[in-house]
Amino acid sequence: IAHTTTQEPRDSATDDTPMCRLDGLNVLVVDDSHLTCDVLKAIITSAGGNPYVAHSVREAKEIVRTAPLDTALIDLAMPGESGIALLEFFRKECVEPLSTMPLIVVSACVFDKDREQAMHSGASLFVAKPFRPAEMVKAIRDVTTASIINSRSKF
Repeated sequence: IAHTTTQEPRDSATDDTPMCRLDGLNVLVVDDSHLTCDVLKAIITSAGGNPYVAHSVREAKEIVRTAPLDTALIDLAMPGESGIALLEFFRKECVEPLSTMPLIVVSACVFDKDREQAMHSGASLFVAKPFRPAEMVKAIRDVTTASIINSRSKF
């Protein structure tokens, strides 16, 4: 199931969106921005998840070899290989469960063509930067829950 979401920036002091939990979920964060990675790592950790951080597609591929991942948050615009290349790696070169796990694009590239390319390359969801912590946790929770339901319905 592919979804696209656009969020308007809001003041976090007035954000009353309840925070979901990510207890036990292993989340790969791939972004060349150390600040963005630090923010996403803090959000995931505070919700009970286990973040794995990569600052490039190459680093992400190394983590994929050993980490038991449930989902990934992937930036599109990175030096060297782009997030699109990583999406295609997951969908075309990996085996299950990695080839079918939910992939969330988290990007400031918000033109329609960027969204369409990401979704066509295998993204499950597109979240525009800037994002709110509670909405990011909810997005992760929603796509991983949907993935579990879909995998169980195959039996």
